[in-house]
Amino acid sequence: MNVGWASYAAEWPGPLGQDGAVVVVGRPHGLRGRCPVCGRRGRLWQAALALPQPFPGALDAIVGGCSRDHAVRALPADWSDVAAVFTRLTDALRADDEPTFWHEKLATRRARQAEQARLLSRLDPTARRLALELLRSDELLDVAQIEAVASAVLAEPPGQHIGGQPGPGAPS
Repeated sequence: MNVGWASYAAEWPGPLGQDGAVVVVGRPHGLRGRCPVCGRRGRLWQAALALPQPFPGALDAIVGGCSRDHAVRALPADWSDVAAVFTRLTDALRADDEPTFWHEKLATRRARQAEQARLLSRLDPTARRLALELLRSDELLDVAQIEAVASAVLAEPPGQHIGGQPGPGAPS
């Protein structure tokens, strides 16, 4: 993610960070206002959350904050929050007074990403990493397919491929 105004970057805590999400924080030129957390007025920090692929490059916080800590409070904390953001985006695109073909196309994509984020919120870390790998290879995979493949792969004993055949490097 190339954010010219960013001056700090860090791994996001929790499952999002375990999956590769990174927060960037900086002071874009001219961003002034009232801090939504404490009410202080002045130049604001802005925060963005870079999600792992295949999700969009970054989710910006709607508002800034008077400090880096206050700026990041508007960012999604976990995959459930990411799903909620994509659901709100979907609803806003579909509620536009003059929707176009592109509004619906993007709304459909964001609705699918909301569903994928909801799935990731339900999975344990190993299954979540596998699901993200599957999504990186084909982001149009149905959530039910991803869940089925992840369950089947994780249910197999080590050294076995699905179907009972020994995997590479398995003892003979």
